[in-house]
This record gives sequence, structure tokens and C-alpha cells, in this order.
Amino acid sequence: MAQSLWTLVSGSLVTGGYFGFRWFLQATDVVVRYRWDFNGTPLHPREFRPNLDIRNHSKSHTYLLASIEYRLNGVAAPPLDIDNRSLWGKELKPGTIQHFADVAPVKRIISFNQAFNVEVLVRTQSGKDFWLKGQGPKQSYQRIQRVAYRLRDVLDKSAIPLG
Repeated sequence: MAQSLWTLVSGSLVTGGYFGFRWFLQATDVVVRYRWDFNGTPLHPREFRPNLDIRNHSKSHTYLLASIEYRLNGVAAPPLDIDNRSLWGKELKPGTIQHFADVAPVKRIISFNQAFNVEVLVRTQSGKDFWLKGQGPKQSYQRIQRVAYRLRDVLDKSAIPLG
């Protein structure tokens, strides 16, 4: 009886660990960073838009990008703008870095101060439909995200092959 219980518990832990590791890899597959660009002069900027740097750390998954959503930092209000055309159908192949500088200008952003308070979310066309929160100027990842991405970098550089 005790041995069968031990087998059941250890099997559950191994299975849970495997699925947890796979979830961790998928959660840290894609990293989105951006900086703000504008038309006009530095004294009179207009038409703010992000220059996106999107990295796919996966060794086997290709992602199709869908849309970009702009929200005020930390506010659960309706989005400022949604861009469905700039990234739609762009492919992120495994192990690649893509730079997107031709993103459409964001409506309702008229100053640098306002741009720095905007959060950029990139959506993929995958069946799981997860959001990739970007890291931009004056923004940093939360502590747990920083630890997760650092751990992902260590695992990528080590001899452990990742799925």
C-alpha cells in the first residue's frame, strides 16, 4: 500500500514538473522590447510609434503575430489604440530576432511624457492567444519576470537542450 502511494506521488511530481517546465518555456519563448520614435523635430514631435524588437527564443515554435494594443500603464481602462495592420501575419521563426520600425503611429499620443506612460501589448495568432507585454522606456519587467527571463538565458547558454 505504502509503495503504491509513493509511486503515485512520485509519478505525479515528475509529471507536474515536466508540464511546469514546458509552461515555463512557453511563457518565456517570446520577448518584446520597444522604444518610441516620432515624426517631426525633437522640439515639436508628432505621430509617435514604437520600434519593436521581438525575439523568439523557442527552438521549434513559429509564431504568427496579430495585433498591437496600447494601454495606459497599470490602468484597466479601455485601450488607447489597437493596430491590426502593422504586424498582422508577420512570422516569428524559431531562434530569430525581428525588428519592426514601420509600425503605424499611435492615435491619442501627443507627447513624450504621454508615450512613456503607455504599455505596448503584442498579440499572436496562436490558439492560446497570449499577450506579450513589451518592455520600453522607463518600464522594467516585474521581479518574477526578470528572474524568469534570466533563468531562460542561463538554460539557453547551458548544455541543457530546451524544447
